[in-house]
Amino acid sequence: MSFLISFNGQFSPYIHPTQDPWQGKVIPVQPLDSMDTTAVDHHAPDTKTLHHPPSPQIKSYQQSVKKFEETKKRVYARDIMSSPVHSVKKLAHVGEAITLMKKFGFRHLPVFDGNESLVGLLSDRELLNATPNSTCEDLMVAKVVVGLQQARIQEIAHIMLQEKINALPIINDQHVVVGIITQSDILKFVVGSEAFSSLG
Repeated sequence: MSFLISFNGQFSPYIHPTQDPWQGKVIPVQPLDSMDTTAVDHHAPDTKTLHHPPSPQIKSYQQSVKKFEETKKRVYARDIMSSPVHSVKKLAHVGEAITLMKKFGFRHLPVFDGNESLVGLLSDRELLNATPNSTCEDLMVAKVVVGLQQARIQEIAHIMLQEKINALPIINDQHVVVGIITQSDILKFVVGSEAFSSLG
């Protein structure tokens, strides 16, 4: 499992919502002995005798596809994430978060509790609702989708699109935040990839 949900410092499995309207539906299959066989054309040729080996062109294509899949570069979260991660404490004043974002050009900051556990994510969008006495805890998003560092970039992009999120904290197997990936990181990777650069 490459993705989890962080809430109040606790982690639980991320369940992919399905868009398939047929999910869970069983379509009954009519037994052969109850089928009407009068419409069967008994003069039709036996398909078993029509099987031909693939042509040399098809074999060549299949080998090319297999070779491409074997050599295709696999890119993981750990390869493109920003690290080390700058963060704020949940009880910190929002002014601290604003200062960090301006200094480093960030738009998102993980929020930690006193035990260095991830408890939320703060973005510049949430800061628009800040009051003079607001803390990071007041404005942060408490339920955060996180990815493991071995998650593939295709999975990350899919989750970010599906959940409409702009940043994804990355954790290791001990649930420690080791990086963060934003939409900008993915776009930079795509622009720098060989497939994209060859279009120019």
